[in-house]
Amino acid sequence: MEGCEQDDTCKSIVPWEFASVYVDPRSLKERRVAIDGVEVVLEQRPGDHINVHRNTGLFLWDACFVLAKYLEDEETTRRKGTLSGKRCLDLGAGLGLLALSALVLGAANVVATDIEETLQLLDKNISRNEANIREASKVGAPIRAVEFFWGTKAKRPECMQDPFDVIFCSEVIYEATLHDKLLQTLHEVSQIGTVIYFAYKRRGLGEDKFMEDLRKNEGFKIRKIPENFFYEKLRNNDIHIVKATRIL
Repeated sequence: MEGCEQDDTCKSIVPWEFASVYVDPRSLKERRVAIDGVEVVLEQRPGDHINVHRNTGLFLWDACFVLAKYLEDEETTRRKGTLSGKRCLDLGAGLGLLALSALVLGAANVVATDIEETLQLLDKNISRNEANIREASKVGAPIRAVEFFWGTKAKRPECMQDPFDVIFCSEVIYEATLHDKLLQTLHEVSQIGTVIYFAYKRRGLGEDKFMEDLRKNEGFKIRKIPENFFYEKLRNNDIHIVKATRIL
């Protein structure tokens, strides 16, 4: 249809939805995700400069979205208390969807971490959504973004000194050279009973070995979440959610 690009009514013929075949999500400057009836608006920095090894925190990855919706369903329909009342840590938080979802779903305290290059955008997204979430959900829990890179010798921030009840690790195990450092950090910020949720797309970059090492050597009970619990439009996409409960 000639002139369609300039006509908003024409654009609305194909409504946007997550994973739409008509929209390249890398071209979008923001993403909107509903969590328990509250809209979370995330600014992202679109472009070809984003890939699995560079600028990973500037873009909303599918696995992160799948985990957020899974946790929403757990808290609201299957297992009340999955996040509500819990101290939650989002390691490698990226745009902050999981941290903000935890706030919506009643977490008692939320800390979101990432590296320096991503922290400004993460903090901006938290600030952009915090007031709306508090008004809609009537929550008063603290949420903060802090710089942290796992495995470093630097002291953890003050807000990370006490162990967490729930930890999110979305798309953070694609770099095999950092696996040992990640495992070290997970031990430092958890305790017996802590639940860690991993979400990732299998890319043949050592993800399966990491999970096997976690099962065998690191004192965690591992459960792979069946795909029938995933957001329907992103099933059969080689995305995995693993629930790891610390037992030692």
